[in-house]
Amino acid sequence: MCIGLCYISTEPLLHRILAGTIGITPEMALRLGKFCGNGPGLWLRMQQKYDLWHARKRIGAEIDKIPAHSARSGTSFGRPLD
Repeated sequence: MCIGLCYISTEPLLHRILAGTIGITPEMALRLGKFCGNGPGLWLRMQQKYDLWHARKRIGAEIDKIPAHSARSGTSFGRPLD
């Protein structure tokens, strides 16, 4: 029985997205955005937030060790600004 989701993708692909084993591609975001009526941007932003959350969990301690560069320091990539 097709309730409209068959126009988005195959059932196994949708299951893998819902299970979190694969991400939402730009192409899938276009399909979901059209089907749901909210556009692709929402789906891409949610995927980006999900990816960043997982990356932060994976390498957060390493990232915390990197010193932050301040734009007010007067340098750009280690060189003085002209």
